[in-house]
Amino acid sequence: MNLLSRLLALAVFGWLTLGVASWASAQGHDDERAIRALIESHAVAWNKGDIKAAAAVYSDNATIVTSSGQVYTGRAGVEKWHVEALSGPNPSTHTHPSETIRVYFVRSDVAVADVESHSPGAVGPVGQPAPMRKTPLFITLVKTAGNWRIAAQRPTTLPSLSMYVRH
Repeated sequence: MNLLSRLLALAVFGWLTLGVASWASAQGHDDERAIRALIESHAVAWNKGDIKAAAAVYSDNATIVTSSGQVYTGRAGVEKWHVEALSGPNPSTHTHPSETIRVYFVRSDVAVADVESHSPGAVGPVGQPAPMRKTPLFITLVKTAGNWRIAAQRPTTLPSLSMYVRH
């Protein structure tokens, strides 16, 4: 193989490598946008009290662990959790500010996200609003048939630092 053939082969190899890397990068950005939109669409549906739309972002075999330690599994469990949380005279509301959503890809069809859920605090005893509650969530997502869905969700609140302090 002469020098010109080698250079041409190297150029083609480089072009193909860069093309694949660019495609993977673009695909990752599209998937990240889809995941962010999914997380944000859950909050919108939740805040409207739309139980079906809020539950629809979860996979059929999803698991939700609440901050009180309750575990809800499968489609029926996910819908039950939404009914319990959104029924009653004072259903909660929340947002997931975009800057608090961090997405990490494990594989092309599996991702995890660290997300903050911001909920307005309840009104205090003398009428002033309580501070915003921020609950960190750890979410596992799966992509099936081209669609991302939440497969598992749990809060990741940190234990009190006082448990580490010697008295």
